[in-house]
Amino acid sequence: MLDNPSYLVDIEQLSVHLSGSTILDKVSLQIKQHTIHAITGPNGAGKTTLVRCLLGHLPHQGNIYFAGKHPADIAYVPQQLNFDPNLPITVADFFHLFLARRPVFFGRNKTLNQKILRLLDQSECGHLLNRPLAELSGGECRRVMIAQALSSQPRLLVMDEPESNMDEQSASNLEKLLCLLRSHFKITIVLVAHDWAMVERIADQLTLLNKTVIFTGNMTQFKQQYAHSLSPPLTPWASHQTTFTSTP
Repeated sequence: MLDNPSYLVDIEQLSVHLSGSTILDKVSLQIKQHTIHAITGPNGAGKTTLVRCLLGHLPHQGNIYFAGKHPADIAYVPQQLNFDPNLPITVADFFHLFLARRPVFFGRNKTLNQKILRLLDQSECGHLLNRPLAELSGGECRRVMIAQALSSQPRLLVMDEPESNMDEQSASNLEKLLCLLRSHFKITIVLVAHDWAMVERIADQLTLLNKTVIFTGNMTQFKQQYAHSLSPPLTPWASHQTTFTSTP
């Protein structure tokens, strides 16, 4: 249970069994307010299942406690935006489709236009307002999806593989944006990640998962615990071998 006000989420002894198989086994971890918390592990470790439980999309055993209100405070950003690239739809049209209370062909509401631009500016992509969706790069599309997620004013933003299909510069820009959302807008961010280099650069907290929790804590604790190892546990999930050095 959440007795500590510094935590936003407390997961206690969470288990998921599907078709006779154990997907998650007694997973316990806490997510601190205003941090970037990376969840990583090999394929089949249960990362996606854990996110589905967090979002309330999957029945489970155990408990998930949230500080304050629950579903309205959580937003999810998937790996990609699924749409028909042949549709002549702009970023502005896309936002009006899910924010407007009337069909788009009735015309655009001026107040709503201003809200959309503010959301895009928060994700540093206001210049994309009138760009066709089909012309967006991977990094631009991810920023638009973050802007969409911010429309519900979440306290918890959950992202699945945020740097997939991005070039190095786009990935760097995205990392800066996530750090800005954490520090300036006070949004707690959970990342499901395979990119260990990204995790090292921006994560405050880390959970290593392989059906159960292998490690959970901050990055300093992780590096201290595995300082004498050539690589972290579960290296097959990492994109490259990583050597740790002791933190001062």
